[in-house]
Amino acid sequence: MDRRRELLLRVYIVFLAFVLFAGAILFQVVKINVVEGDKWRKKAVKNLAWRTVEAERGDIFAENGSSMVTSVTLFDIYMDLTVSRESDFKEHVDSLSYYLAKYSGKGKSQSQWARELKSGRKAGLERNKPGTKYYPIAKNLDFLERKRFEGFPLFRKGRLRGGIIVQSKIKRVKPFGQMASRLLGLKRKNAQSVGIEAAYDDELSGASEKRLMKKIAPGVWVPLHDVRDFAQKRGHDVLTTIDSDIQDVLHNELLASIAKHDSDAATAIVMDVETGAIKAMSNFRRGEEGVYMETQNIAVTRMFEPGSTIKLAAVLALLEKGYADSSTEVDLNGGKKKFYSEWMYDSEPHNMYETDLITAFAKSSNVGIATLADKYFNKSKEGQREFIRLFKMFGIGAKSDIDLLGEQERILNDPDNANSKFSGTSVPWMAHGYEMEMTPLQVLNLYNTVANDGEMMTPYLVQKILDNGQVIKTYGPKVKRASIASLPTVHEAQDMLLEVVKSGTARKLQTDHYQIAGKTGTSKDYGVWYEGKNPYNASFAGYFPAENPKYSMIVVHFNPKNHGYYGGAVAGPVFRNVADKIFALKVDLKSEFYRESQVASTNYSKPSYAVGYKRDFSTILRYSGVSVDEVTKAKWAVLNPYNDALSLDKRKITKRKVPNVVGMGIRDAIYVLENLGLKVDFDGAGKVVSQSLRPGTAIEGQEIVIRLG
Repeated sequence: MDRRRELLLRVYIVFLAFVLFAGAILFQVVKINVVEGDKWRKKAVKNLAWRTVEAERGDIFAENGSSMVTSVTLFDIYMDLTVSRESDFKEHVDSLSYYLAKYSGKGKSQSQWARELKSGRKAGLERNKPGTKYYPIAKNLDFLERKRFEGFPLFRKGRLRGGIIVQSKIKRVKPFGQMASRLLGLKRKNAQSVGIEAAYDDELSGASEKRLMKKIAPGVWVPLHDVRDFAQKRGHDVLTTIDSDIQDVLHNELLASIAKHDSDAATAIVMDVETGAIKAMSNFRRGEEGVYMETQNIAVTRMFEPGSTIKLAAVLALLEKGYADSSTEVDLNGGKKKFYSEWMYDSEPHNMYETDLITAFAKSSNVGIATLADKYFNKSKEGQREFIRLFKMFGIGAKSDIDLLGEQERILNDPDNANSKFSGTSVPWMAHGYEMEMTPLQVLNLYNTVANDGEMMTPYLVQKILDNGQVIKTYGPKVKRASIASLPTVHEAQDMLLEVVKSGTARKLQTDHYQIAGKTGTSKDYGVWYEGKNPYNASFAGYFPAENPKYSMIVVHFNPKNHGYYGGAVAGPVFRNVADKIFALKVDLKSEFYRESQVASTNYSKPSYAVGYKRDFSTILRYSGVSVDEVTKAKWAVLNPYNDALSLDKRKITKRKVPNVVGMGIRDAIYVLENLGLKVDFDGAGKVVSQSLRPGTAIEGQEIVIRLG
């Protein structure tokens, strides 16, 4: 019995101890939650909070898949100086200090690190000093550097015994540096986001989530739990139309040019003629200490009076209405003429008077183009309205609708707009690019449209949205306007742009390897005052190769101060240098040139391609069930074999110029040549293998001999 009572007594004592212990816990719970609840809740709200954490953004790629913007995970290392055992800390603090002195990059010696770690631990243990729980060790480490730190003495014991704390963060990096930097853009929290980063923010952003964070310093929050325990879904990737090779060429040529001419700013754009895809875009502005940086997308946002590049629109209007053609006579009046109360001058005085329109355009005569515009469009209100209507039909007065934010609305004087300052001098001045404001991209879109036989495309920068390499959305070419003018009008305008380079203000841009077509522009910037006068803007817009346009390009310099200010001298060389390097880079352009240039040889062998009426080719191929890539809407076409594929490319037939008929059948060749006014003699049978007159020769009723084989 005594033994039994003793056991029961012990059980009662243990039970009572448990009851008292549970009561104490319950008392503390009630005390903390009820009596001191407000106090602790305030502290919790103050130091702990659920905060939104953004997921890693997707990458931005060039069209060849090379990364132009990517998200890099970086790591900051902290140390809880109080969590390690005393024995572990004493054993490893000196060796840890050795590695921190070697790899932290803070410039502290081993003894300094050891002294700071020891004093910090002592202060943390004795006084719970702030900062000892998150003592900063190193910042902005990459993954391999983070792994190295995790292997240091003491740190290798982990967070609970070694005290190492790893905090991750995401940083956006542009592997190509400044190249297309402003076009690619920035995602900013406290300022407006820009570029592709802004326009495609929804696609690039991943799903955000809430994490419990701890405040360790004013404005500094760290995850309460190890960030390596979480895996967030990153944003989608964006595949652009940018050609990294062309972008590299454009960037370096424009940067060298702006430095040479000491311009305030400059921009250049390269566009694919057929699709409207932007292949490259560069923008530079002079920053602090004269350093040029990509800080503004001038190509899309900066408005300027384009000057002589818009003579193309005036000529299109005259041609489309049938008021003039290339041979129409016009008096240049020596380069000086008064329109109503205002004098107009050509860029320099000259002794030219009666000439034809194509010469006036090639020489960039303000007086010549303005005289014809004034004669046919400025004698009545209806004429003025028609002039503006045609300009709008050519795309002037509307945005290009590129897939970027912030494109500026064009400013176009209008006789029916009450807020417009339209006057009697408006038509002649608008005919050479004043009383309107456009962005460089909007000017380029007009030239791209002419190169594309009048079909206006919407410029675009993004072609695909990717999720882990899988295409989830596709963007493609969009036709903005099927035709801005009749095909004969466009073809005649193409001839006039070619003449600018052959004999006009851009003749120094000629090359033996391919043809360039385009127009120089030099305009006063009336919105700027520089050293007591209005500065000039210099530009060149055009396309190449002119015989089968592939790329269009514009180059604009704002206020060039050294080595001239004319478009042909400042912007033209950039265009030529970039075009030369693109021609050297792109095999398809070179092969096209060599195919066309072979016609010059009288010993030309039978070609491996066929030339003829496009509709005939299309009908036969469809009937035969042969797949063909119809890349042109032109009347005459070249049937090109590329390995196992067939392609119908454009064969341009131009009035007053001997065409290339090599590859045509006898019926088509005679039809084309005789309709152009040539006398045709032929020898042999089959397709044309050579011709006696070189393509591009002026037609003057001469005889041409074609040989068949």
